[in-house]
Amino acid sequence: SCEVVAPICLDAKSDFEWRQLSAQVLHYRRARFCANTNIMLESAIEREPQSPLAGAYRLWMADNLVHDGSLHDALSVYDKSADEFAANESLVKTIDGVGGALFKKAQTAALIKDQAVAVETYQTLARHLPDDPDPLFQAGLLMEAAGDRDRAAEFYKDVASKNPSG
Repeated sequence: SCEVVAPICLDAKSDFEWRQLSAQVLHYRRARFCANTNIMLESAIEREPQSPLAGAYRLWMADNLVHDGSLHDALSVYDKSADEFAANESLVKTIDGVGGALFKKAQTAALIKDQAVAVETYQTLARHLPDDPDPLFQAGLLMEAAGDRDRAAEFYKDVASKNPSG
């Protein structure tokens, strides 16, 4: 029932498309080039850019690129996903699409050893989730691994101030 998922429901056409695209993405994720489904996902976004599904479709596109090894290309797609989640009504009110897209972007940047983008994205995520110390802790870990202990210490101090013990 729609009430369990969110206060909004999909119309019959969007619901059908969601189910079809979900099945196709899952099917192609078992294949070598799952990013081929990105053409269908992009078409769905272009048809209804204001849809609550646009951010999720774009997130799938980025994940498909990562799956296929195109990690650099995925970074900008995660940005677009975060923008679409922010611009459109959320399908599932309890899931933070913006935070999810930013977290995946930061992780992907770290995987390709682009510490600058990873740290910047963790900082953006920290501003988005001001009560969550984890993004700043992750940024500190990256700086520590890169040998920048001073910058790591700054992040850890910020974490400690958000999460005082006692």
